[in-house]
Amino acid sequence: MLRGLAVVLMVEQHLGIWLTAVYRVRGGLLPLVMGINALGGAAAPLFVFLAGVSAALGTQLADSAFLRRGLALGLCGFLLNLACPSWFSPGSYYVLHLIACFWLLVPGLRRLSAGWLLVLFVVVLVLTLGVQTWLRTPPLLTNDRLRDTSLSFGVLRLALAEGHFPLLPWLAFALLGSWAGRKIKSGALGQLFPAAAILLTAFVVLRLPRLLLRPRQLRQLPLRSLVDVSFYPASVAFVLLLAGICLLLLALARHWDGHLRLVRPWLLPLGRTSLTLLCLHVVVFREGSRALGYFQRVEPIAVLLVIAAVLSGWALLARAWARADYRYSLEWWLRRAGGRARVAIPGQDLPR
Repeated sequence: MLRGLAVVLMVEQHLGIWLTAVYRVRGGLLPLVMGINALGGAAAPLFVFLAGVSAALGTQLADSAFLRRGLALGLCGFLLNLACPSWFSPGSYYVLHLIACFWLLVPGLRRLSAGWLLVLFVVVLVLTLGVQTWLRTPPLLTNDRLRDTSLSFGVLRLALAEGHFPLLPWLAFALLGSWAGRKIKSGALGQLFPAAAILLTAFVVLRLPRLLLRPRQLRQLPLRSLVDVSFYPASVAFVLLLAGICLLLLALARHWDGHLRLVRPWLLPLGRTSLTLLCLHVVVFREGSRALGYFQRVEPIAVLLVIAAVLSGWALLARAWARADYRYSLEWWLRRAGGRARVAIPGQDLPR
């Protein structure tokens, strides 16, 4: 269901950005459009975090299955690069590449204790500070920069620190998700709430310098990533905030699981076809809107209706598709590449 929520956030943000004629947004619509865009920023962190949770719960998947799935998803990400030239270059490093790389690391990570996963979470954040400072990463990365392989270190630079979803710091979400999955599997759900509180408190503390320093002084800080909240590039402060929110959402979802019957039928099919919808909507709406001349030219009200129609229509389609086990979806092909697992959740036994 949480993956389904991430799908909702992803679609509403992407379609809102790609279709809305921003210059026509006025009055009461402006807070709504800005709010939709801001909420959508939680989609990618939630996807990556849940990849870590699923890896921890997928106890019956062999190491070789994770490796095969990682390679298959990496190939899918490369094909998406080629299918969406207006957004990506062949060397772009998007969220699919990130999760694929994480799956390739799972055979080693699953042999570590939960405590060591937290240590690695902190190490990734520290390395993010060091590498962003060393590369002199700008405080704002445009799409042209995010896909540029002509800089020093080329594709490796994008994959490590300056792509759309580089390993530093985005791998931290998957590591924390793996830790949370371990806690769910062991029945220690209560540890998620204080962990979320610690992360959110750390975020607030790190933001305090903004109250004392002027913007020019903040820009001169070598460790600006600790203070500023930015998505491209993802800062340490951003990771702490969104990681805390992801933990809190997971804890609440498990705690209120029995009270979510109304949303379950709609979010589950969205979550179980998230990869297929991600790739399809990127090609159809990003590339299609450009080809047809609708890119950022649609009235805001019409865009909201399109978002509602896409989400509700796909949910209905996916519910019917479930009867055929989502045959020929990208998720179906991934299962064929890596094998079907059973997810070890206390009180449940769900196929994935």
